[in-house]
Amino acid sequence: ELLDNDRDMALMNLTKLYETPNKYSEQNNEAWFDDHEEIELLLEAYLQAVDGTFSQAKLLNKEIDSAMDLLMLRLDTARNSLLRIDLMVSSITSVAAVGALVAGIFGMNLSSGVEDTPHWFWGVASTLVFGSIILVTSIFWYIRHKGWLIA
Repeated sequence: ELLDNDRDMALMNLTKLYETPNKYSEQNNEAWFDDHEEIELLLEAYLQAVDGTFSQAKLLNKEIDSAMDLLMLRLDTARNSLLRIDLMVSSITSVAAVGALVAGIFGMNLSSGVEDTPHWFWGVASTLVFGSIILVTSIFWYIRHKGWLIA
């Protein structure tokens, strides 16, 4: 808009306006058309510099957005790994709780006659260990089969 107005560009040349103020009076309009090329070139150079800076700023903004997207992907991957570990630990804890329940029932101070049988301890202990291993394995197989646990 400023580059289209010859009068305003001529008046921007303050040195010439100061040295020859009569040349830029209202009666002498024809002289204004010749005297704005330096200012026009200077303004066009500044306009190109501003456009270049604006383009660089847009490029940096896009790079920042790309870096943020990459960071969010990395955080999502880490969160998924943590959720996978949490799922595994929760499964193992649940199976261990079942074993602790059976051990707690057999560890009560009640007389049931089972405590006098010599091989009950090893039978119950081995059943709990192997049952826990089978239960954890089946839970992990089911989770992988459903697609909840990858890797």
